[in-house]
Amino acid sequence: MKLLTITLNTSVDIAYQLDHFELNQTNRVKNVIKTAGGKGLNVTRVANILGIDHLATGIIGGTTGEFIKRDLDQDHIKHDFYETNIESRQCIAILNGAHQTELLEQGDSITQEDIQLLIQHVTELIQGHDMIAISGSALPGMNVEAY
Repeated sequence: MKLLTITLNTSVDIAYQLDHFELNQTNRVKNVIKTAGGKGLNVTRVANILGIDHLATGIIGGTTGEFIKRDLDQDHIKHDFYETNIESRQCIAILNGAHQTELLEQGDSITQEDIQLLIQHVTELIQGHDMIAISGSALPGMNVEAY
């Protein structure tokens, strides 16, 4: 069984761990954790842990897109993304004890041309897979039909 996961709005998830967080003040970060993120990549990580044959795809771009590929390579997660000129987003979680505050970028707007090229890319990949999981939000500029 082969699983294809599709993440339309990938991200670099950044977790800032602090001992104390206070608005309107300088806060010192105790620890920083950066990982490739997006709901579809979370599905991929679980499949990888369970030993399911998988491939992650979706759309990435820019320096954050390069980080996403490197992070997945380090975790031995197979991927074949459609790459574009738009910068993949970053999502920040501020962790303070039992409290978590999130700052989620929306992501850059995608062009209709990139949507069509992404659909072609995914259509080719679908052929070799038994299951498909599409998870997470769409990029700005994508309508419901594109999803």
